Amino acid sequence: LAAATSGALADPERVGALLLGGLLIAAVGLVDDLRTLRPQTKLLGQLLAATLAIGLGLRLPLTGQPELDMLLTLLWFVAFTNAFNLLDNMDGLAAGIAAIAAGFRLVFFQLDGNAEGATSAAILLGATLGFLVHNRHPARIFMGDTGSMFLGFFVAGLSLVGGYPYSRGAVSILLLPVLVLLVPIFDTAFVSITRILAGRPISVGGRDHTSHRLVALGLSERAAVHLLYAVATASGAIAYLTYRYGLSRSAVLILFLLLSGYGILDNPTMP
Repeated sequence: LAAATSGALADPERVGALLLGGLLIAAVGLVDDLRTLRPQTKLLGQLLAATLAIGLGLRLPLTGQPELDMLLTLLWFVAFTNAFNLLDNMDGLAAGIAAIAAGFRLVFFQLDGNAEGATSAAILLGATLGFLVHNRHPARIFMGDTGSMFLGFFVAGLSLVGGYPYSRGAVSILLLPVLVLLVPIFDTAFVSITRILAGRPISVGGRDHTSHRLVALGLSERAAVHLLYAVATASGAIAYLTYRYGLSRSAVLILFLLLSGYGILDNPTMP
């Protein structure tokens, strides 16, 4: 924990911490695929994997208070692990969004001169693109919870393995990874809110995801997935513009991107 509180880890040590946490979360997903764990048990496994990564030094330096930063990092890992688990609801969707996120993280690591982070992002990008060859619609292989939870955990951790040379505070630290991961954030938040309002458990699956709403609007499954790829690419491009030129240059684009999803939210044909 001393390394986590000091934030003095070298880049290879951060990558090693992420890999160990990722291996543990993949093991939890594999057990769930083979035996079907209860949601509470899966959550416990996610918390243990996140705690391992945090204990080895990964954290979001948001508040300057080590204990609070560790708690926020724990929520960060668990949230994205479950976000990609929920996002894996159509052929090629979760893997494609992960590939796009990894691609933008690769660009940022290259700009920062972070060789270890760039290598990790490049490996994830190559793995997801190779998987997509067989996972795109109509899929011949599927990732299961083993793959989706690992992707969520690893993509979340990629935002933590480097420094923050572009940051000027908590908003700056959070803005770039949030933009890069806007599609899973949007989908998870919206599905969670609608299920809570409908009195349904969040952990129980349903056809109320953003992708399903696009299909209900008349798109094919392939077209819905490609549209979400385009949104993820656009939000990543805005993150790049923010990185290079500052928030003031991209604020209008961010607002437009958020407002563009209103039609999906207002679809009366969905439950």
